[in-house]
Amino acid sequence: MPLRRQNPSFPGGLREDFPWILAILILATCSAVIRPLSEPDEGRYGEVAREMVASGDWLLPRQSGVVYPDKPPGAYWAMAISVSLLGPTPFAIRLPALLAFLGTLLLLAAVERRSGRNGPSPLLLVTSPLLLVLGQLASLDMLLTFFTTAAILDLHRLSHEPSRGRSCRAGFALGAAFLIKGPVGWIIPILVVCTGIWAEGRIRTLGKIFWLGLLSCMLLLGLPWYFAAARIQPGLMDFWLGRELLDRVTSNAHGRDQAWWFFPALACLASFPWAFGFFARPRSKASSSTRFMAIWALLPVLLFSLPASKQPGYLAPAVPGFALWLASVWSSPIRRKGRQWLASAWVAVILVAVVWHLDPENTRSDDPLAETLQMMGAQSWAGGQWNGWSYGLSFRLQRANLKSFGPPPKAWNFARSHGLAPATVGTEQARRAALAFFAQDDPAFLVLHGKRALGLGQRLAEQDEVFVAWRGPRNTLVLNRHAPGVRPWTP
Repeated sequence: MPLRRQNPSFPGGLREDFPWILAILILATCSAVIRPLSEPDEGRYGEVAREMVASGDWLLPRQSGVVYPDKPPGAYWAMAISVSLLGPTPFAIRLPALLAFLGTLLLLAAVERRSGRNGPSPLLLVTSPLLLVLGQLASLDMLLTFFTTAAILDLHRLSHEPSRGRSCRAGFALGAAFLIKGPVGWIIPILVVCTGIWAEGRIRTLGKIFWLGLLSCMLLLGLPWYFAAARIQPGLMDFWLGRELLDRVTSNAHGRDQAWWFFPALACLASFPWAFGFFARPRSKASSSTRFMAIWALLPVLLFSLPASKQPGYLAPAVPGFALWLASVWSSPIRRKGRQWLASAWVAVILVAVVWHLDPENTRSDDPLAETLQMMGAQSWAGGQWNGWSYGLSFRLQRANLKSFGPPPKAWNFARSHGLAPATVGTEQARRAALAFFAQDDPAFLVLHGKRALGLGQRLAEQDEVFVAWRGPRNTLVLNRHAPGVRPWTP
């Protein structure tokens, strides 16, 4: 059965849940505004967007001036637009994910309004721990979730109510999802909808969905960038098909191997605490729409459990399916009071989590390091990093020319393999390069990452070439003798 509108009035369940939804959205927005920049993802994605705006090159993503084609540019474009409007701030790069979080909420609210089910799926969505994190984080997965949700809902309605406008809208959503994260942006919506239609015994209705208008919008929006980028930069197609697709599915080349139960366990966490409602659910025959939502929720769990590479964010597109599926459990009048108690407790937990993440150390942030350099007026000094890489440092200092003294950032893998970035060198060679770097007659700084890097600091100190300016749990900032305001090195 299609999710048809039965009651034009605002559903009572949404009206009851609105104060809690609003409170959570306010907390998520506050977190996006004031939370320190997290390493490595936020710093890496934010710097790509900032360099797009600074260089004017929006075709090939770059990180620290080096080609970074690991992901399509859809999310970077959204962040870059935000940066161009608001400036290079953490909130600017988080704003697209926050808007996608809100947009996904509105999509589920529209489903409840059309169906007249009086269901609490919007509340279940905004209280999902997984989406709460991704919704105020500069990430690709929240944007992907919004567009896959829009595509699934439109495709499902198309199977019941053919419409050219809705078909083009679904094609646009599929094309945008492909521009954000590649093939998975097509695989999830199409597989979920086709499986749902097959389970309903309506396989012949597929012809109502995949007609020329949908396919044209999907392909014309999703594919041109890939061909344009591959034409400008040789080797990209092999890189995408090899390292980014086959290696991710068949090997642990990305270092993200997890046990088979990783995503089933994560699904329980992502739907916490609402999944417990299933244990008290009375037995009854599920409707066709409820079965479809169950397929939407569970199929990505199975799909992403098969490859070797596993990341928590991969499961995000399944969360709206879980919210709609579990809404059938929590929409009964007898459970409304319990729903309100859980929501109020969850708001308190979220408030504590937001406060806890204000500490830069709890978010793996290098903001204190960047602030120290800014207070010293060191933004324009010669700078480099040794034994690691802080992506957020380039973003905070608004510069793409920091030197790497090994090992090079992982974001440079494609560039190094094609001779577009410095090659990996041995530890001793990297130390010699750092010594030569510090011997210059102009002010310079070097960030030493990890405890192993302190040996280099000691060697520089023995040659009277280094002074310590700042020391944190994960890295140390040292300056050469020509930098103003220095103090001696103390190991």
